[in-house]
Amino acid sequence: MLTFYTAATPNGHKIAIALHELGLPHEIRRVDLAAGEQHLAPFADMSPNHKIPLIVDDGLPIFESGAILFHLAGKSGRLLPDGEEGRSVVLQWLFLQAAHIGPMLGQLWYFRHADGAPNEGALQRYGGEARRLYGVVERQLARHDWLAGGDYSIADIAAWPWLREHDTLGISMAGYPATTAWLAKIAARPAVRVALAAQGA
Repeated sequence: MLTFYTAATPNGHKIAIALHELGLPHEIRRVDLAAGEQHLAPFADMSPNHKIPLIVDDGLPIFESGAILFHLAGKSGRLLPDGEEGRSVVLQWLFLQAAHIGPMLGQLWYFRHADGAPNEGALQRYGGEARRLYGVVERQLARHDWLAGGDYSIADIAAWPWLREHDTLGISMAGYPATTAWLAKIAARPAVRVALAAQGA
C-alpha cells in the first residue's frame, strides 16, 4: 500500500490529483502544518526538508512533489512520454513549476495574506514575477492544448494547483484566455474533482 502524507495546499493537491488520475490505491495521512507535525517524527525523519507532500511506496520514502510525480508516472507508465524528446519537454515544464511558479506564487500569497504589515516592495516584485510567469504559460498554451505540448502530463498536474489560485493572488485573468481555458479543462476532469474533494479543497 502506498502511503500519502499531505495537507490542503497546492503541493499536496498535485500528488492527490496524480494518484487519482493513475488509479493508484493509497492511504492518506494528514499532516497538521499549523500544529507543526511536519517537524516531528516519523514524518520529519522521512522528509529532510520537513515539507509535504511525501509518499512511502513499498517502504521507500520519497519527498519533493516533482520527484514524487516523476516516480508515480514511471511506476504506472502514464502521464510521461516514453520518447526521449517528449519526456525532456515534460520535465522542463515540471522543473519550471518547481523552480519558478511554485516559489514565486507562494511568496506572493504570503505577502498578500500572511505577512503582518503591507510590504509594497515585495508585492510589486512577486506580483510582477507572477504575471510574467502567467504570460510564459499563456504563450505556451496558446500554441498547445497541454503545457508540454502532446498529451496531458505531470507538467499540467504540477502547475494547475498553483495557477488556479489567481483570485487569491490578485491576478486578473483578462490577458490569459488560453490559460483560463486550460484551468477549466483540468478542473472538469473527474479524477481532479475527486482528488480535491479528498483533500478538502
